Amino acid sequence: MSKFESLGAQVMGISTQSVESHRKFAQSLKLSFPILADVGGKVAKKYGVLGPNGLAQRVTFLIDKNGVVTTIDRKVNVQTHGADMCALMRPPAK
Repeated sequence: MSKFESLGAQVMGISTQSVESHRKFAQSLKLSFPILADVGGKVAKKYGVLGPNGLAQRVTFLIDKNGVVTTIDRKVNVQTHGADMCALMRPPAK
């Protein structure tokens, strides 16, 4: 998590599942970031990621400090995702 913080980022998850399921999931993986419960899928629908089964698709949005979505990753690779996102947040080399 410190790599994200060093890039000035805050990590949050959001899912249409219940608060209790998020608590169990976060504990089992020892996650250090919050997972927000979007029960009913209102946020997922606004972001265009609500699947036909009522569950949110696995998509990552990078949102800058001004609230602008700068990147949408619809092909999340759970093995490399953290490194992939850090690479996108680093300023380009001069």
